[in-house]
Amino acid sequence: MKLLKKIADRKCYRAMGFTMGIITAYVGDDRLLKRLLRKGMNPKQKDMQGRSAIWWARRGWAPDIVVWLVACARIVLTQLK
Repeated sequence: MKLLKKIADRKCYRAMGFTMGIITAYVGDDRLLKRLLRKGMNPKQKDMQGRSAIWWARRGWAPDIVVWLVACARIVLTQLK
């Protein structure tokens, strides 16, 4: 998690609006993504171009994580109501 935070805090990534969730979704690390969701990550948060973690997951290193991310997002959003 420390390394991810260090990466997300890079000036270039911050300027693009890349969050730890977006980076994790792109890379396809499902264990870390679960952890971020449990800590309250908003799966619908968008980067500067209006793209969410789900958008990035579809184009990242592990596109099959999209199915998992969408399912988790629904669960989290249901729990917030």
